[in-house]
Amino acid sequence: MTEGSAYDWKMLRIGLTAVLIALLTIGCSRFGCPDEKVVLVVRHADRDGEMLNDKGKERALALRDLVANYGKATAVIYTTVERTRQTLEPIIESDHPAEFKFEPDNVQAIAGAAREGSGPEVIVIAAHSNTVRPILEEFDRGLVEQSAGAWFPCEGEICHSDYNDLWLVTICGDEATNILKSDYGAPTPEE
Repeated sequence: MTEGSAYDWKMLRIGLTAVLIALLTIGCSRFGCPDEKVVLVVRHADRDGEMLNDKGKERALALRDLVANYGKATAVIYTTVERTRQTLEPIIESDHPAEFKFEPDNVQAIAGAAREGSGPEVIVIAAHSNTVRPILEEFDRGLVEQSAGAWFPCEGEICHSDYNDLWLVTICGDEATNILKSDYGAPTPEE
């Protein structure tokens, strides 16, 4: 082995060691957070009275399909009002996640349950038109207040006939790192 090639191998080993240390430090996960949680927050799907209608059942299936893009749901959180659980039923049937049920106005407990645990998780919350915003504010009040006009056009809440809004919250450790608004399923008619 020549002197130059020994030096090249030594530099290669140092370089590979540095890469390995960097990968171990960031946890080899998405966005460099080894215990990142993805939390999807939705209002319950379309309804007639207290229960989901046919459009709502179709929207619940669309939600299940969308969640599958992020991985298997590890937990679902819904309220004591049955239509929120019905919205998550296809996810419950396919992924068998842990289930948490809270009173609709207990937004601190709902957000707290999403923050619990460790490791990468996919969590889905089904709430109500008047509780989605307070739940999101539990994750990052500043970002929600900054975007409230666009996100909540009906007196600071989701419009009564709007069922297709979805918020994606990423959490690293105990801190929300981002909140994005999107939609899912068929568009709902303009109010």
